[in-house]
Order: sequence, then C-alpha cells, then structure tokens
Amino acid sequence: MVLAGIYERRNRRRAHAEGRAKGREEGRAEGREEARAEGYVEGRAEGRVEANRAWRDWLRRKEAATERGETFNEPMPDDGDENGGQAQPMPPKERLKS
Repeated sequence: MVLAGIYERRNRRRAHAEGRAKGREEGRAEGREEARAEGYVEGRAEGRVEANRAWRDWLRRKEAATERGETFNEPMPDDGDENGGQAQPMPPKERLKS
C-alpha cells in the first residue's frame, strides 16, 4: 500500500515533468516558425523599399540628363529578381497563418 502510493506519486511527477518539457519544446517550435514567417515578411518589405529607392534614384538621374540634353544610357536598376518581377511564394511550412 505504501509502496503503491510512492510509485503512483513518482509516476505523476514524471508525467508532469514530461508534459512541461513537451510543452516547452512545442512552444519553442511555434515561436521559431512565427519568427521565420515574420522575418520573411520584413525582408520582403525591406527589399521592396531598397528596389523602389534604386528606381527613384535612376529616374532622377535620367530626368536630369534629359533636361541637360544629354543622352542617358545607364541601364535600369536590377530588382534582383530572377523570376522576372514575379514574387516567389514562401515554402508551405513557413506561410503565415491567416
């Protein structure tokens, strides 16, 4: 009787400790996934800002050259897009949950 009580208490403590550890790991995995998705969105936004700035600067230089009557043969800025301007979707496990 006494041994059974000790055994049950030990099993409950183990189960409780295992549950906490599992919960922590699930929370960490969820946090990593959310951070990855957030980083993806922020990175895309920063890239857009940089690309827009490059285009505005290029257009400003082109208009200045045109006003001065000079020929402007500087190539257009590269968006860095290898997909012809099409946005690349996120890999499935990293998509934001709506």
